[in-house]
Amino acid sequence: MNAEITHAKEESPLRKKRLQPKAGKRFVSIMENSNAVPIQRLVKVLNELSGKMDNINTSPTSQSSATKSDRIGRRKKLPVSSECSNATRDVYKTLLKGDVTFGYNLGKEVSFHGTENELTTKRITRGVRDAYGGKEKCPFSTAEIEGACQRYFKSLRDSERRKEKGTNQRHAVTSRRQSRRRERCIRLQKAIKTASFTSLAKEKVRPLLTPDYMSSEESDIENGERTSKVRHLSWQKKKFRKAKEVLEEEYERTLPIHLKGNKRKRVQLEIPSRRKPPASCPSWVIRSSWRDSAEEEEEEEQGDIS
Repeated sequence: MNAEITHAKEESPLRKKRLQPKAGKRFVSIMENSNAVPIQRLVKVLNELSGKMDNINTSPTSQSSATKSDRIGRRKKLPVSSECSNATRDVYKTLLKGDVTFGYNLGKEVSFHGTENELTTKRITRGVRDAYGGKEKCPFSTAEIEGACQRYFKSLRDSERRKEKGTNQRHAVTSRRQSRRRERCIRLQKAIKTASFTSLAKEKVRPLLTPDYMSSEESDIENGERTSKVRHLSWQKKKFRKAKEVLEEEYERTLPIHLKGNKRKRVQLEIPSRRKPPASCPSWVIRSSWRDSAEEEEEEEQGDIS
């Protein structure tokens, strides 16, 4: 055993040259105290050093690529404001109305980042900036507008797939109705900031600008003109409905000139919506006649059958 250790000591200078500094120091220290170290311990240390050398020789390029890939995977999506989404959609529809060749390619094998669709996105981006008076005045960054474009592209593509399948039509109709109510909420919430309401009126109305308080709407075309057929909520008082109409006019007033013509004409239908007021609806919004009628119906339903 002593002979084997002595042989290892004689080779130690050559081994030190092939080892990294820290590993080499540890090896030299063990060699200097070799008389007190069993041969099994020496073999174990040599194996450990061999493993460390394998780790050191790992390609830096591959490590860098993996790290970069991890960073991309962890990167959060840039939040897109409702205002930016609406502006992007409005510009897309306006451009589509004036140019039949315009629009995203929604083919199954076509990506949003494809060359053709990237050109469409750039055109939309320019349109949104122009709508706000140029790049300097536009409140949205390029990344946010592109994020809104990608979201709208996905919506259009999903709609196209549903159309091809011809399934779940009722769900599609319901989704569109809900979407219109949400869009109207966003319009009115923006308009109330500049509306000539008193502070008290704004305080009362603002919390009610939610989908539960919006009329049901369906899109239609009459005499070549796009319209929205509205089924009013029979339980709402006239003064609250009037407040919403004033906010619609205020929103229309603040729109850029080229977007004002994109608004649909609202047509009131005689048949009201069957939706009922939310449980938290304040009493000043509900018509007393509707409340009395609802209470009578409830009493009839709970009455005994004779």
